[in-house]
This record gives sequence, structure tokens and C-alpha cells, in this order.
Amino acid sequence: MSEPNWPDAHRLAAKLLILAHNYGCSYDETDMCEVRLQVYPDGTPHLHWGPSDYDLDHNGYCGASYLPEPGDGDAALAIACDLLEQAQESYYSAL
Repeated sequence: MSEPNWPDAHRLAAKLLILAHNYGCSYDETDMCEVRLQVYPDGTPHLHWGPSDYDLDHNGYCGASYLPEPGDGDAALAIACDLLEQAQESYYSAL
């Protein structure tokens, strides 16, 4: 099994900010917006958001967190790095 070409954290952060802006969540403690990173074995990343009940594809390596507040670039980068770290841990634990 060859290691995936992991996505760039800054690009993921930019996508998280777009999702946060477009998704329209309220950001109180009871309504956080879930986000999941799925990296396929070929390195293709995919972001899922909203309740995980509808995620049917469990291939690849995943990480989970919450969307940042719209416009919070520092939080978006921290979340992107955390998602990547979780996906990499998933990959390495499968070896």
C-alpha cells in the first residue's frame, strides 16, 4: 500500500472557509457544523459536512471536526491540520 499524496492544509483551510460561509450554520454551542475529510488511497480529498448519518462511502482515510466560523482563517487552518493528522493516523494504523 503506497502512501497517498496528502492534500495541502492551506487549500483545505480555504475550502473549509467556503463551506462555512455557504453552509449557513448558527455558531452557538448547540448547532456546530460537522465536517469530515476523506482521503482516498490515490490522494483525492473529499470534504463532507453536516450530519454523518448520510455518509455511505467509508473508503480511504478520514478525520472529523467542525467547520470554523465564517472568516476565521486561523481556525480554518488549525482544523485543516487536525483533519489531515487524523487521516494520516488512520492511514498509518492500517499498515
